[in-house]
Amino acid sequence: MTRLDVAPAPDVPAPVGLPVRLHPGVRLLRGGRGLLGGSPLRLMTLTEAGVGVIDGWRGTSLVGGRAADRRLARRLLNAGILVPSPVPASSTGELSVVVPVRDRPAQLARCLDAVRVACPQSPVLVVCDGSNAPEPVHEVCRARGARLIRHDICRGPAAARNTGLAACRTAYVGFVDSDVVLAPDSARRLLGHLSDPSVAAVAPRVCGLARGRGRVAGFEHRHSALDLGPSGGNVGPGRAIAYVPSTVILARRAAHLLDRARQLHV
Repeated sequence: MTRLDVAPAPDVPAPVGLPVRLHPGVRLLRGGRGLLGGSPLRLMTLTEAGVGVIDGWRGTSLVGGRAADRRLARRLLNAGILVPSPVPASSTGELSVVVPVRDRPAQLARCLDAVRVACPQSPVLVVCDGSNAPEPVHEVCRARGARLIRHDICRGPAAARNTGLAACRTAYVGFVDSDVVLAPDSARRLLGHLSDPSVAAVAPRVCGLARGRGRVAGFEHRHSALDLGPSGGNVGPGRAIAYVPSTVILARRAAHLLDRARQLHV
């Protein structure tokens, strides 16, 4: 699981009760006074009080209510030294799902069936982006109760996502490509990360559905640019995870609105 933070936000304390643990690659030095790890790699020195707090985070433990503990947790989360392990959301009712598509009705049907299982309380919106044969796409949406918006000409998946985003009113928006099959528990687990107010968006690991035949299928199974590996973390330049694909992303809608407001005031 990878997180896209709104900003390093050292002034926004970690939420009380967020389950966290030290990243398994972190080394404790000088009797626990030093922490070596994170992404990018860094060495941090703790106070005596900090040493005691860190000792409790060697295994998964909750961020306490003390302001100093919450500030320390935020600093270590931003550094990639602490790993969040949030509880999955109990409902997907505050999540809208946007699926951009151009033709491919069979893949869309498979995608929407999986979305309905993973996001049972979520409104689903399909943006038909200038399909050459739109009626099969529309029929798939009608049969599965998905709202449909159509672009008369193809404007590209990014424009289709933006059209879907403009039509959403929930707190969170999920962008899911039409050839994706969501795991049943994926949406609730991703939403759990958005319980941290400093997280703007979160993305899962993207793996192939099954290993197909032929050299191309074998290469994609082993070396796909969409699969960034099993280890999650914060996303950004200079970090171990520099980017995530747009294949599946869950985002805080307020982050988009804030970004737009900033652009208007520049």
